[in-house]
Amino acid sequence: MKPSRIAITTTALSLLSSLVSAGGLELAGWVGPTFPFYDQTFRYDPGLVTIPIPGVTVRQEGSFAFHGRGGLALGGGVTFYVVPVLGIEARVDTADVKIQPEAGFFDVSADLPPPLPDFSTQVTVGSGTVNVRRATPFSVNLKLRTPGSVAFAVSGGLSYLPALDLVLTQSVGLGVTGLGLGTNEVTVATLGLRAEARPNDPEEGRLGLNAGAGLQFSLGGKLRLFGDGRFFYFKKQTLVWTRADNRGLSPLEETLLREIESRLEPVEFRPTFFQATAGLAITF
Repeated sequence: MKPSRIAITTTALSLLSSLVSAGGLELAGWVGPTFPFYDQTFRYDPGLVTIPIPGVTVRQEGSFAFHGRGGLALGGGVTFYVVPVLGIEARVDTADVKIQPEAGFFDVSADLPPPLPDFSTQVTVGSGTVNVRRATPFSVNLKLRTPGSVAFAVSGGLSYLPALDLVLTQSVGLGVTGLGLGTNEVTVATLGLRAEARPNDPEEGRLGLNAGAGLQFSLGGKLRLFGDGRFFYFKKQTLVWTRADNRGLSPLEETLLREIESRLEPVEFRPTFFQATAGLAITF
């Protein structure tokens, strides 16, 4: 004789009730700083410059950089303890992973024919701009917690990071387009470049890992104060540089741009960060 649906439901509810009684349910919320691990310096060479003056050789090279900078992390989660020391944790974190641009420079040096002296100079092409949306990973973890009023907890598991919106722009020196021998002045053409993470790119990896550990302190009753350090790891995203404007270029500028595009490294951004948080948890 097949068991009735009522009997199955009653048995399931009874089992769930016994598990909750044995382990418990924990709700938690937290806040703290983030520490991203992104740092990248770009050096590029637009190639040789042809100056229509015999005996003149011009060398040129540009550089700029972007650095990760910490922001604020917020989050909340729920843990269902199958037994008092072992639970399944579902959590959502939202971290402000900022990127700070560093001013770009373009170095030029020229070997001039005697009696003219050789010279070198550095041109500042300015700092870029960065727009990046907060990283919001969703995680499912296995969590272990020691018993007692002061408890040590450790958890880790899989994380899912929705599309990360990231746009970087930076002006670069295209190269020397003019040289004043009498004044030792150079004319450097500049152009804005743009690197963008496309939110709907199917090649981007969304799955990652997280792991963390911390201490919990009982405040009496069902309330606990805790501190937690956690590391999030995701696959890198590759951003390729393209032009940021559509102004007309001279034939020389077009040639220099092609050289830069072939030699400038892509942006390799990995949304990996560490966060140190504190918060409150209530158990049932």
